Amino acid sequence: MLEINSIIATRGDTHTLERNRDKYTPPLNNRTLFKRDGSLCMYCGGSFRESELTRDHITPLSLGGRDIWTNVVSACRRCNNHKGGRTPEQAGFELMAVPFTPTYAEYIYLKGRRVLADQMEFLLAHIPRTSPLHRRLSSSLYLD
Repeated sequence: MLEINSIIATRGDTHTLERNRDKYTPPLNNRTLFKRDGSLCMYCGGSFRESELTRDHITPLSLGGRDIWTNVVSACRRCNNHKGGRTPEQAGFELMAVPFTPTYAEYIYLKGRRVLADQMEFLLAHIPRTSPLHRRLSSSLYLD
């Protein structure tokens, strides 16, 4: 029987990777957005299935907002419909969390593919301790 680690180091030029790490912006899609936000509506705090959530633009596109990670949150249909084309303040809403752009390591986790325990430890080492995902992932890592 041949035993192989699930993480394999490679040799090569890491300077390019280091230089571009802070410039990386993962593609935005609803599945990873909802996972980033923990399947919660960022307005009412309710927990919802993916099919019950929507992408809400904090500053609506009609008011010059952009479709970027830092301007979108998960919202239940009820809250999103109530907010409409207004900002949260105009709608009387308060955001439960500040939206953020995931790092590359966070994005790998958020994509939802099967990640083995030792791979998760490796990814966690590359997720900033200040990240909202770090606490959630590190606590779930030790629950299994």
